[in-house]
Amino acid sequence: LSKIGYNLIIYPVTSQRLAMKAVEDGFKELFEKGSQRSLLPNMQTRSRLYEVVRYADYAKFDEGIFNFKLKDHQ
Repeated sequence: LSKIGYNLIIYPVTSQRLAMKAVEDGFKELFEKGSQRSLLPNMQTRSRLYEVVRYADYAKFDEGIFNFKLKDHQ
């Protein structure tokens, strides 16, 4: 890939496997302990999640597409 200009290779299956292992472990913990309290130190904060997925950018984009405000017809 570097010959055609790519500097980075993303491994989607590896990413999915990492994520699913964390999900599996988390669900096991929830089932066994009935709480997520012990998982909190390993969890991403909501603000960090929104930063990583660029939530504000998508919300701004969606705002222009899905504007459900009713226009006042006078």
